[in-house]
Amino acid sequence: MKCLNILVLAVALASPALAQGVLTVTTDKEVYAHGEPIEVRVRVDNPTNETFYLQGSSSCQGQFRLDDVGPYTQMCTTDAIEIQFNPGSWREWIWEFDPTVYGLAAVDGKVNVIGYYPGTAMVDTLQIEAPAYVGGHVAVKVLSHVTADDLQPVLDSLNVTVLESEDRSNGRSERWHIDGTTVSAAIDTYASDSRFGWFETPMLNISWTMVDTEPMPERPNASPSLSVYPNPCRAQCEIDYSGSPDGRYRLDVFDSQGRAVSTPDNPDAFDASDLPAGVYFVRVVTQEASISKPFTVIR
Repeated sequence: MKCLNILVLAVALASPALAQGVLTVTTDKEVYAHGEPIEVRVRVDNPTNETFYLQGSSSCQGQFRLDDVGPYTQMCTTDAIEIQFNPGSWREWIWEFDPTVYGLAAVDGKVNVIGYYPGTAMVDTLQIEAPAYVGGHVAVKVLSHVTADDLQPVLDSLNVTVLESEDRSNGRSERWHIDGTTVSAAIDTYASDSRFGWFETPMLNISWTMVDTEPMPERPNASPSLSVYPNPCRAQCEIDYSGSPDGRYRLDVFDSQGRAVSTPDNPDAFDASDLPAGVYFVRVVTQEASISKPFTVIR
């Protein structure tokens, strides 16, 4: 299937130079049956004569989202790597999105699929046809003060099947299969409910495969260094950076779609309390380098 709206965008690199990258998103079909898995491919090409690098982790590189599903975030490891794109090379990430797990609240059967590379401006969008899927999985924390009688109306209204349950401080963490309503509608109804510590789409733990045109080194970030502690972070975390010879740098925080959400004035006490739960990237830019580090905000 031919991808629409291919965008060629400048990418901020780990070296001082800039190069051009091309990101495209494609799917295996244009029209899907009810509940049918959707294969999504995100590809980054280097059509230039210069080598460039993209940063990420071994689990979070090219990504995608659906505009009417979620919000969801992908499970990311905390290692930081640079991916080398030699002239003429490309890399492609392939997922299988299961609507029976994550839901699909399609509007008039139309779904926008957005491919992007976190921490960059590269993005591409296409539209597919897929019927809404009523049901799916949600991740919840039932607070300890909630009795069985308090919870029963929710279980009944959503036709809940409990798939996983684990005791935690001040409650228990569970994964539910719901039926009779969309995942998005359930979250809209119960996300702020006082019976729950959280009520959200489960972490996007979709297995993906990667192909490329040639072996491209993935190397750990060398000095300078960047770290976030604690990671995951709830309200306040410390951003530690070292390695700028002249002590001058710019620090920014981006969401998983590459949108700037904060420029911390005090990296020793970064306030994340206003950020929704999800995966973010902190980026430091100096005269010598640009380094990004993923971190997770939980509620």
